[in-house]
Amino acid sequence: MSEAELKYPVHEKELLAIRHALRTWRHYILNGCKITILTDHQSLAQIPKTKIASKRLERWIAEFGEYDLDIKYRAGEENTVADAISRRTDFLMSLTAEPDHLEDIKAYLRDGEIPPGPERSLVLEEAGHWRLDADDQLTRILEDGAQAPYLEPMHRSHFLDKMHQSYGHLGAAGLQNLVRTRAYWPQMQTDLSKFCRTCPTCQVSQGSRSNQDRELAQVMASSTIQPFERWGIDFIGQLPKTADGNQWILTAIDYATGWPIAKALPDAKAWRVADFIYEEIVLNFGAPKEILSDNGSNFLAEVVEHLLRTIKTRHRLATAYHPRTNGKVEALNGMIGRMLTRSMVGKSTRLWDQYLANAIFACRVRRSVATNQSPFFLTYGIEPRLPTDELQPRVINGRIEDPTTRLPNLRTQRHKAVQAAYNRAVRAKTLHDEKVKLHKLEIGDWVLIRHQNPLKFEAKWFGPYQIMAKQALGTYSLASSSGQTLRALVHGNRLLKAYPRDNLVEDFWNKPAFQRFFRSLRAVNPDVAGLDQEDLHQDIERSVREEYEDENQQARRGPDPTTGELQAQQQQHTLEAHSEVDRTQSQAIDGQGSDLVPLEEDPSRPHEELEELEQSQVDSQL
Repeated sequence: MSEAELKYPVHEKELLAIRHALRTWRHYILNGCKITILTDHQSLAQIPKTKIASKRLERWIAEFGEYDLDIKYRAGEENTVADAISRRTDFLMSLTAEPDHLEDIKAYLRDGEIPPGPERSLVLEEAGHWRLDADDQLTRILEDGAQAPYLEPMHRSHFLDKMHQSYGHLGAAGLQNLVRTRAYWPQMQTDLSKFCRTCPTCQVSQGSRSNQDRELAQVMASSTIQPFERWGIDFIGQLPKTADGNQWILTAIDYATGWPIAKALPDAKAWRVADFIYEEIVLNFGAPKEILSDNGSNFLAEVVEHLLRTIKTRHRLATAYHPRTNGKVEALNGMIGRMLTRSMVGKSTRLWDQYLANAIFACRVRRSVATNQSPFFLTYGIEPRLPTDELQPRVINGRIEDPTTRLPNLRTQRHKAVQAAYNRAVRAKTLHDEKVKLHKLEIGDWVLIRHQNPLKFEAKWFGPYQIMAKQALGTYSLASSSGQTLRALVHGNRLLKAYPRDNLVEDFWNKPAFQRFFRSLRAVNPDVAGLDQEDLHQDIERSVREEYEDENQQARRGPDPTTGELQAQQQQHTLEAHSEVDRTQSQAIDGQGSDLVPLEEDPSRPHEELEELEQSQVDSQL
């Protein structure tokens, strides 16, 4: 519709649709046969019988007089066919509004008829760009003299789909060059752009820039935080196994003073996390108000949660694949890694645990750029005496330090350090936000999630999912097309706006279970190498379409008690086929796949339980 047509009242828009349909199918219906039009707009059926208040409506009604029309009212709940088509974007694309003068141009080229009124000059001007062949088909004369046959609206969607899929999913520009002499219709370039933009395959396989920020930064620092109230905790590993069997480093850092802790461990089990929190943090600094960690299963285990509940500590989780949420401990890990790397030059890397204590001490006594103080000073109120210092009292501004002023001075310095760290974080946020290109996602939008660890030739995105709510720190709550909400929040930097074309098969764009389906099959049975993913995709799409058609027929016939059972069995079969793939996908992403099990082949399981189990597999990679 044009900009002016969008401003028409509702009844005129519906009459405009009738006018467009009659002109589109004119060569089929202009034979005297009776035409019945069903509408849920009751006043529309009375318009031909009432006084016309608009010149535009008067012209339309006069045009309708060429046909034997019977406009009947049908309630919206009964007019399901038209209602369904109005919600199918792929149908809408194939019904692009055509210029009114095409039929007039055709009549002029065939019979020499020139329409009266304002269209006369337009037809004479445009006729030079068209030719009419012996089969009464229009051909467009392009700017360079090449010719392209005019394509009727009913054939355009199939034509674009075939050309786009058969030739490597070309973009709009490439597809335009490919089809320019093979077909033509008005607003063709607009349709090509929409078609390519809404292609599911192109959307999930487009390039992924993991370092592209799409959300504004959030300041985790606080100007009122007290020492040892908030700790960040994380693992470094797996590392080369030492003589003592250590392969992991568990680290923690206080957000107020920057005091770091690190401990070498032989494994990363949950009970070791609980012991570390109790022995290294609680017994030395008291119970913290909150601990910030990632979503690792060892941090979320019941033994850890029970300890935190007991000491009344809030457990906050960082967003998956967004380390800046717990950036302070991530920076500590990087510093420890660099120090150990330099200590290992010329030595065996299996000796790293012997140098860990030295690295941590260096982190404690170094002066922070953010606070301009060392963690050692902010914790104890004095600077450490190092082995390299001279054996004499420390002098501050030309005088000997007075122990009686140490505590008041420590309070002042801690306040200054916290404020300096907060100001630095605010400045960093300002600089960061200036470079951010916001994607401006809204509730209800469809999005794709970045696949963090794709193999060669695998799609970079999977989905689509619908945004249900905007959460704190630039995260979003998502739901699948079936309406099931994902348990894990997803940061906006991992999302890309999706443009669904066909709601029937949106689940199969690039489901996590689908990504490694053939790899898992071939691992079990090498003889299935002849299977083709595209064929399977088409089979699934065909079965879903058939199911959709069956549901429509069933809705017209009435309820069938066996329908729910058949649908549950079909869904169960699909989920069972994909469950093992979900487990493989999760193992490849976070190495914690041992807790995931494939769905059991139990036909007695209800559809809801199977869907919940499958969704838990999807959540594992978020």
